[in-house]
Amino acid sequence: MGNMSYCRFENTYGDLEDCKNALESKGMAEVIANASPYEKPMIRELIELCKEIVDEYYYELDDAYDRAEELELDDEDEDY
Repeated sequence: MGNMSYCRFENTYGDLEDCKNALESKGMAEVIANASPYEKPMIRELIELCKEIVDEYYYELDDAYDRAEELELDDEDEDY
């Protein structure tokens, strides 16, 4: 089941943190060795996806937060 759009990042963060903790505590080789056949390829896919997100969005993050604050302020200024 997918996440609702209003909480997708919050929910996914906890799951991703759990994956990171497993890799840190057990090591990647052990995590892969103990993963199910369905899970094994997803370990690589998840790490590659995280890298893509960082490569594509990391450097625009601060600017995007600043722009989002501007958009929020614009919304507050509208008369209803």
